[in-house]
Amino acid sequence: MTLPANIRVNVSAPFPALVKGSGLIAVGKSNGVWTVSFNALGLGVQTPPQQSYQTDYLIVYDSIAQTWFRWPLSAIALMATTRAQRSIRSAADLPIQAGDGILNVNINTALAITVPGFATRFGAPLTIKNMATSTANCTLTPSGSEKIDNQTSLTLPPGASVNLVPFNDVVNNGWAIE
Repeated sequence: MTLPANIRVNVSAPFPALVKGSGLIAVGKSNGVWTVSFNALGLGVQTPPQQSYQTDYLIVYDSIAQTWFRWPLSAIALMATTRAQRSIRSAADLPIQAGDGILNVNINTALAITVPGFATRFGAPLTIKNMATSTANCTLTPSGSEKIDNQTSLTLPPGASVNLVPFNDVVNNGWAIE
């Protein structure tokens, strides 16, 4: 048995005449070019009630794994109440990092710590505790022209702690001692 001859057929298969987007999908045509896109205006606006945090999700993209996934709002609520702790034993453990919530300072020589700009904290408080086992003072100095409760620096002797809250009411800004 012989094989059939190679046959090539050109068939015009146009995009359907009636195309509609629905929900978050928008469809458009301009100069004969069809575009399918995400339409964020199709989303409603609401503040979800706390009892829905387990069943309401955010869509998140992981650029390293190159995957999309759902993230429950309950995970964000948990992150908001959890504050990362870190030990500071010398200037080598500085600067203060974006994810720091509580710094436990344990030093034998005086240490100066620059408190980051209030705007970099997005409202997240920062607790600094000079541990009772420290034998030296820890001096906090805010960035630039900012102040800590109208002070240009704050010294914490061993055993002392301070909870700093970033604030900005458009007129005043900096750090408040809570």
